[in-house]
Amino acid sequence: MPISPIDSLSLPEDTHEQFQGYLRDLTKAFSRDLEAMILFGSAVRGDFIEGRSNLNLLVLVKALSMPILQRAGGIHAKGGKHQIVPPLFMTVEEMSRSCSLYPLEWMLMKESHLLLEGRDPFPELHIPMDNLGWHCEREIYSHVVQVRQRLIEGEARPEAVPSILILSITALLPLLRGLLHVLNQSSRGTDREILERLPQALQYQSTGLLDALLLKRGMRGPGAREWFKEYEAYLEALMELTARVQELRVKGQL
Repeated sequence: MPISPIDSLSLPEDTHEQFQGYLRDLTKAFSRDLEAMILFGSAVRGDFIEGRSNLNLLVLVKALSMPILQRAGGIHAKGGKHQIVPPLFMTVEEMSRSCSLYPLEWMLMKESHLLLEGRDPFPELHIPMDNLGWHCEREIYSHVVQVRQRLIEGEARPEAVPSILILSITALLPLLRGLLHVLNQSSRGTDREILERLPQALQYQSTGLLDALLLKRGMRGPGAREWFKEYEAYLEALMELTARVQELRVKGQL
């Protein structure tokens, strides 16, 4: 039996089988239109968590049309299980034009992806990075506001805190990778490795963020009476991170 690119990934057996079948269906359905099919995200980085992480696909086609989208919808309806999210369909031209709008997303995908079918477009892709530091600073600050707002939306109930922290740390980690890149530090590796680099790269202690990551990975779960302490520690860590990033910008390092 031929070796599949996804055989190199650490996926649960049932997820691997389901995903393999899903990829076969996509390849068969789009064989004439397909430019490339690329896996990105936690499964490639080694951060995949069964029941919590997603399988993310970029599907590049020669042209987009309603029949292509309908075909994709039919395949996903049949096989979109086991944490497979709807693939990102676009043309190579669209991908290239969007780089100035989403430099962080394309940079992270370029750094960590697995080519499943076709020709890899990333070696030739130009991603402008001039405003990446400002983009990361703005989005990190927005997390302070969002974490406060989500607690209010959750009626300040302790049981609302776990999902608030998990949502926030999930969205924050790509921004931290972007910061490391701007500071000429390695932005590759697992999520935990990224957090463990922050004390040296930013002179910032990331304990509150690391606790949230452990919560996401099911390795930490304080009792209900402690959730507000967890929330306060995470929010304080975010505010300290924001202050540190602003200080770096003022010094001209971002």
